[in-house]
Amino acid sequence: MYNVAIIGAGPAGIFSALEIMKLKPDWKVVLVDKGDKIQDRRCLLREGHKNCPTCKKCGLLCGWGGAGAFSDGKLTLTPDVGGHLVDYMSRENAENLIDYADKLYLKFGATDEVFGTNMKVFQEIERQAVMAELKLIHSPVRHLGTERSLDVLKNMQDYLNEKITILNNVSAQNFIVENEQVKGILLDNGDKIESEYTIIAPGREGA
Repeated sequence: MYNVAIIGAGPAGIFSALEIMKLKPDWKVVLVDKGDKIQDRRCLLREGHKNCPTCKKCGLLCGWGGAGAFSDGKLTLTPDVGGHLVDYMSRENAENLIDYADKLYLKFGATDEVFGTNMKVFQEIERQAVMAELKLIHSPVRHLGTERSLDVLKNMQDYLNEKITILNNVSAQNFIVENEQVKGILLDNGDKIESEYTIIAPGREGA
């Protein structure tokens, strides 16, 4: 019996596990993902194949780190681009959450340098944009790069591996439901995982 079962090892699943271990270090947590560990993930397209072979388990979308694992690792440190956070919370809360997540990346090995912090340069480009009837949004970016991004994800994986149960190459097929409450998940290998809480974070692959 687990306190929490997490479906999906993308950013939502990983950060959920990190936060639970910070707040409830004695809780039993299991995280399941249909893909591989970060060091075992492969994508034939990334390795030079001309056409996508439509693998049964997509190595680009599935596995530790999710769909963004092989991105160029850019962390945009503003709520003004990339989403609609300020539609759901105050700007202050959104900025605080972004800063909190950024500090976690730094803790696990992200690069220190942030691009776009030179306000003198920004203001000059902004002036030129206004003259062209454009709006320039100030968006500082921490650029990890693909390899550093993979290293950060590996560090998170190694850290959590000592604190929670991580199951790779298994897929959640259904929920265990009792009295209209989710009490766990059924895996494709026939195993049952009973849990007090269930976090569903299937990410891009499960969209």
